[in-house]
Amino acid sequence: MTNLLYHGTTDPRPVQHLLRAGAVSATYENGSLRTIRLGDQEIVRSIYFALRDNQWSTMPTRITDEKLTATDQSFRLTFVCTHYQGET
Repeated sequence: MTNLLYHGTTDPRPVQHLLRAGAVSATYENGSLRTIRLGDQEIVRSIYFALRDNQWSTMPTRITDEKLTATDQSFRLTFVCTHYQGET
């Protein structure tokens, strides 16, 4: 019920990964980098890719082949992002 109230769906929330590269940190979640910080200062709220259809609606996304390698000083993140219309 809480997910429905806060996020508009009963689906489980995506897994979040805290990433660090020296003094820079970010949270990765389902194809997006969120809350990018330099030390304690937030410098960017979110970086993500949205593909729009001819009605300017955001097309649904499927993330696959996600690979994350992280240390305290660096991270490398790759994934395949597939956008689709209609049933999958």
